Amino acid sequence: MAGELNIWLRFCVTAFGLSALLMTTPTAAVAGPASEPPSAQLARADTRFALDLYARLKTRPGNLFFSPYSISTCLALSCSGASGETRKQMAEVLHLPPGQQTLNAAVGQVQQALDQAQEPGVELRIANAFWTQEGHPFLPAFLELARTQYHANLNQVDFKTSSASAIQAINRWIRERTEGKIPNMLGPGSLNDATRLVIANAIYFKGAWASTFPKSETKPQPFFVSSGRQVQVRMMHHLDTIPYTEDNQFQAVELPYAGDQLAMLILLPKQGQSLEGLESELTPAFLANCLRAMNARKVNLFLPRFKLDVALELAPQLAKMGMPDAFSRKADFSGIDGAADLFVSAVSHKARVEVGEEGTEVAAATTAHFSVLAVPAHRPPPPPVFRADHPFLFFIRDRSAGVVLFVGRLAAPQESSTG
Repeated sequence: MAGELNIWLRFCVTAFGLSALLMTTPTAAVAGPASEPPSAQLARADTRFALDLYARLKTRPGNLFFSPYSISTCLALSCSGASGETRKQMAEVLHLPPGQQTLNAAVGQVQQALDQAQEPGVELRIANAFWTQEGHPFLPAFLELARTQYHANLNQVDFKTSSASAIQAINRWIRERTEGKIPNMLGPGSLNDATRLVIANAIYFKGAWASTFPKSETKPQPFFVSSGRQVQVRMMHHLDTIPYTEDNQFQAVELPYAGDQLAMLILLPKQGQSLEGLESELTPAFLANCLRAMNARKVNLFLPRFKLDVALELAPQLAKMGMPDAFSRKADFSGIDGAADLFVSAVSHKARVEVGEEGTEVAAATTAHFSVLAVPAHRPPPPPVFRADHPFLFFIRDRSAGVVLFVGRLAAPQESSTG
């Protein structure tokens, strides 16, 4: 079976009200040429947000994996319903392009670019849905924005008397769109009679490597978790011509999926260099320079089969990044239903990735709850050896749109069944 990348994001908003229509006043701008299309501005914003969030999460020990694109998409939609200081804070954290109209255009352009990533061996689907409290007066402008720009389907439920049924319906929607990889995103009691709105965003990507790893080459080999600890993994191997670069600190390769629009970028510290040192260098400029420095080279590539399952609660990190009002009684989400008594009570994220000989499989889901207040040419050198037998960083990105879909750190691999 071809390797798959399944991504699911769910944003749950629990709310009694938000006032004011969608604002068109400027938000935090992303520096760039005035003539730059909105999609490029949003792609840059997403990259900055991805690395800012990684900087907050990197202190977690062990493996790490999340979908910044899913998280930022949901937060951007929620920001569209925010006003005042709450909106300003969210826009700054997300590095959003200026003006609501610019943001809406950017979302549509990026979505269109991602929709074009359809090649034999690659399937990328993005879906959004709303669950609203029956009879609750949401502002038509907000719902229309969600329908037209985010292509969200609207569903009505009764959170007040049947929150358990609403949880089942939302879980079923996510389960179906993650091919069963995230069967129960919402646990019992996660929604209640204070819930007024659930926004669900889901991404599904099924992608095979452009050049698969021969299964006959996969052998048991050690993976050095630390200087004093190693685990046995099934190490894949092949000799392939791929984008490659290196310096004194790290090596980098980019492994394209079928069609070449989507790819996995891997950053591997050199022997004697630490992963922490490499993490400290992560900035948008660092990644851009790394990609620019890459050249097609024949590389002797060793990569472990692995899978990661990661669950994150993001509200504390997002508050520390500069948007605390959204999670407090100061919150002003007055662009959703005309009131100002909502705050975000939780932003939860689950993600799963599997990497094998034929490709990658990923599933991710995020929930945010709003609650009512209360080389030399003459003689080519031998191919460089890229041996990923110690902790490394990886990014799954859309080359055309410039969007980072997933960010991961493999510290201690678990065996993958993909491939």
